[in-house]
Amino acid sequence: MKAGLRRRVTRRQTESLYFESSDGRWSILTDDLLETVFMLLPLHDLLMMRSVCKRWQRITSTASFIGVYSHKAPKNHWFLMFPEAAGGLLCYAHTLQDQHSSTQDWKCLFVCNPVTRTFKRLPYSTKQRLKKRSAQMIVEPETGAYKVLVAIGINSMLLGYDTLEVYDSRTKSWSVKNFIPEGYCEPWVTYNSTFFDGSVYFSFTKDGYLSSYTVEGLEWSMTPQDIFPTYTKPRPTQLFVSQGRLCCLVGREERCGNARVLSLMILEFDQTKLPGWSPVSRVPPLFGEYPGAVRAMGHIDSSFICVTSTRCPRVLLYNRSENSWTRISNFPDYGHLPKCGPSSAFPFEPRLDILV
Repeated sequence: MKAGLRRRVTRRQTESLYFESSDGRWSILTDDLLETVFMLLPLHDLLMMRSVCKRWQRITSTASFIGVYSHKAPKNHWFLMFPEAAGGLLCYAHTLQDQHSSTQDWKCLFVCNPVTRTFKRLPYSTKQRLKKRSAQMIVEPETGAYKVLVAIGINSMLLGYDTLEVYDSRTKSWSVKNFIPEGYCEPWVTYNSTFFDGSVYFSFTKDGYLSSYTVEGLEWSMTPQDIFPTYTKPRPTQLFVSQGRLCCLVGREERCGNARVLSLMILEFDQTKLPGWSPVSRVPPLFGEYPGAVRAMGHIDSSFICVTSTRCPRVLLYNRSENSWTRISNFPDYGHLPKCGPSSAFPFEPRLDILV
């Protein structure tokens, strides 16, 4: 009995001496050496290190450390279910009933950085937003300034006008740049957009052509090629950027007996080649029995493309480098959300240096 007690006390003393020695080694490191170590950590681990002691919290919270870490730290892009993101910021919306929703409800837009836990509610627009449209956010990595572009219907229903509104964080106000030219969009038809190489690209569901808006030049243009080179009567498309190329997910419904099946394809755009769009890969027939809205998303520096559906909890991941498809875990059921799959997703790069 005494021997057992003696062994137990000895073990506790050994553990105590180990932790004291370990803590002592870290304590003798200078702030510069600790910064060098913390620079090598992914963001998730860095946030955990902040909670160890006040000294580590102070070192990792300085403006100089955050600035260098944001450019040199290991990149780890996350695929999240959320409406819009850019440069470490999220854009989301609330309805008038103060419920979370996508940016297509347009009642009250917010911009936030979930890593730094900072957010800002954007002022209400001077225009009455009557119809679903598209939002796009652009962030300048050097300054942290951002713009939110909203292509949406205004209170001119009889004329069918659409307008492009831009919120600038520098002026903290909305401005109407110009009306979308006739023929560049079908009035009151929902479309999606993506930002690529200085322009916001829009795809439309009726005529199948691709239009773009140059942010700095404030000019509209349209591609001469049909966005659907292989499909007739296609379903709405989803534009996204992958490996430095503009891509889209296009599909069509086909009947197999009394059932409807969905055929999907990923295309890549290259304006230097004709007809401009070339196939990347066909999507496996995973969503065939779920003919709801199917969406795809990628990242400019990543070879992965994620495909989801609004009526199916399944998620597919395509690796362009290996030309392979993988089915990942089903989208979780949170109970209070509608019983359907994820409506949209995007690659999010967490950053500490971008504030709102």
